[in-house]
Amino acid sequence: LNCIQRDDESLSQYLERLIQIKAQVLNAPEETVITATVEGLAIGQCAAHFARTYPTTVKELFEIMRQYARSDDDLKK
Repeated sequence: LNCIQRDDESLSQYLERLIQIKAQVLNAPEETVITATVEGLAIGQCAAHFARTYPTTVKELFEIMRQYARSDDDLKK
């Protein structure tokens, strides 16, 4: 699972791409998905959050990313 957030990619776009990749990779271990996702994040508030509080489930990971993505999208409007 190799997924890195592109320079021109918003957090919400990165999250959508991750969800699609995860759907294609059946039975990927949660720890692998979490590690690949966090390591692929561009530096920002979401990455800083995970540096302080590492998610323990993919559900938690995606929920936190959604919150930051919504915040980022609202700021760009």
